[in-house]
Amino acid sequence: MLDANEYDTSRLNAIERQVADSIMAGKFELGSALSLLRLYNLLPDQMNLKLVGSILIQALLRLPEPDFHLAMLLIPERMQEEQPLSALLAVSQHLEAGRYREFWQGVDACGEVLASEPHFQDKMRAQILQRLSSTYRRVGQHVLASSLHVDGSKLDALIDKEVEQHSWSVSSGGSERIITLPRNSQNQLRPAIAQGGSFEMDQLASLLTTARG
Repeated sequence: MLDANEYDTSRLNAIERQVADSIMAGKFELGSALSLLRLYNLLPDQMNLKLVGSILIQALLRLPEPDFHLAMLLIPERMQEEQPLSALLAVSQHLEAGRYREFWQGVDACGEVLASEPHFQDKMRAQILQRLSSTYRRVGQHVLASSLHVDGSKLDALIDKEVEQHSWSVSSGGSERIITLPRNSQNQLRPAIAQGGSFEMDQLASLLTTARG
């Protein structure tokens, strides 16, 4: 049964404050955010694009949870074409497809929007590291640098930290270092070393199409 209060437009200002305060306090509440987006559907001219952008940023940080997709379902398509929503949508698509270089290019272009979450890049690196660990047993240093948008001494420090805290190991692989990641239930069927570029979903689709032909 639908809750009539969910569509009580007189609550708009109160829900906006509640959502904004929760984000500022680092305690994002998906339920309140979705309630606000439902009200914006009824009052599209009053949609606060900056606040909706902040909601999407918080939802991105929670991937692979479905928060981002749930939020997008409640945002009218014409509003998805407005900034910063269109930029954040593109960023999410690159992330989920494993196009990390394009993802970071999008992040750099959204710098002003992402200022509401000062630790966004560090949190995204942790998320991407988890994705890489679930996909590969070994990864080339250059791919790691591109995937995490970090190089030089910062990359060295990150690798040293992971070696110490999460049992990474490092070996020489010709012109670059090869990082061996800990075994888990998801990364044991991909023994090939990822070097010189990321293996993306569109490449996999092309490979499968060729094999079928």
